[in-house]
Amino acid sequence: MTLSDLFATAWRHRVVVVLGLVVTLAAGLLAIQYRTVYWTRTEVVFLVPRNEFHPNALSSSESIVITAGAVAKVVLGPGRVPKYASPEATLVGAGVREGWSIGLPDNGGQWATNFDSQVLSIEAVGPSQTFVLDKVRELRERIATSLDDLQEAEGVSQRNRITVKASPQVPTVYGVTGSRPRALVMTGLLGAGLTLAAVLTLEARRSSRRVEPLPQRRELAAAGR
Repeated sequence: MTLSDLFATAWRHRVVVVLGLVVTLAAGLLAIQYRTVYWTRTEVVFLVPRNEFHPNALSSSESIVITAGAVAKVVLGPGRVPKYASPEATLVGAGVREGWSIGLPDNGGQWATNFDSQVLSIEAVGPSQTFVLDKVRELRERIATSLDDLQEAEGVSQRNRITVKASPQVPTVYGVTGSRPRALVMTGLLGAGLTLAAVLTLEARRSSRRVEPLPQRRELAAAGR
């Protein structure tokens, strides 16, 4: 099909072309709307009780990491936690526009697990900075409460209890937006492609109706003799 044939076909189905143009323009306007989401990532550090055996509260041990994981499980509940290929993956990158997550940083990659940090990473994403900060504050309180309840149930004395510390105390919240020109271009290409596909499909059906089946033409020829 030459370019002139394509224009002729588009003119024959101009109603479809106009409808496709209107839908594409509407989708393009929707795609470039200013919709910012806000995201932050912060940590809660688990600290061992300081005594003559552990003068450094930041000293790490397998038991502290296990405790942090147990607390995360209590806060998260029984649901399955998605695993990403990199610990640097974010909720925003996964397509989440409102939500939160907590968990031990997993440095094992996509196919293995390696929990070697005594921290719980908190992520929050939402429509406003206030939403994000309130969610972080709520999660920190739930982590601290769950840790206290866990140690209370195990009968751990106050002087030997693990504590937690927020790092940083006030998390930095980032506004995340998409690229308007890129969104507009991709919407235009997608709309043009779908419109062209619809026009060619209708043209193919029109052509098939114009061509009479060969057996029927033979029967008509025989009847005419």
